[in-house]
Amino acid sequence: MPFEDKEKPEPQASFEDLAPALKVPHVTLNDTLKLGVVKAEDSKVNPFRISGAGMYTWYFAENERTNKMPVDNDGREEEFKASSPGISVGGGVEYSAMERLGLFGSVNHRYVIMEDEDKFGPNFDNQGFLMFGAGVNYYFPVTSE
Repeated sequence: MPFEDKEKPEPQASFEDLAPALKVPHVTLNDTLKLGVVKAEDSKVNPFRISGAGMYTWYFAENERTNKMPVDNDGREEEFKASSPGISVGGGVEYSAMERLGLFGSVNHRYVIMEDEDKFGPNFDNQGFLMFGAGVNYYFPVTSE
């Protein structure tokens, strides 16, 4: 995530060498609704939608491998971090490769409410992230007796 030149701390030359990284560890609770209405009886393709909410404990680091980066807040040096709520919406497609095995691809948009003018100033706003995913679903057999 780039910084505006006027927002970079001095000296700017040393800051540019750091390549700051926004890290966003998060815990979310999502639901997935398979759109079986769209799927034909003999089709191996099943579309789905995803929605959810979570808590995002984000922070800026000097680069992708270092600790949190400080921010100067009216003379007080604090870490450039916070915990913020967020929501996610998305969708995807699952392909039934075998009876209990599915391959899927999905896209998710996460909107995180990061704005805090008192701590980060007026130039730092809420953020949206577009995430792509792929994976495998295995469906365990369920017996009813």
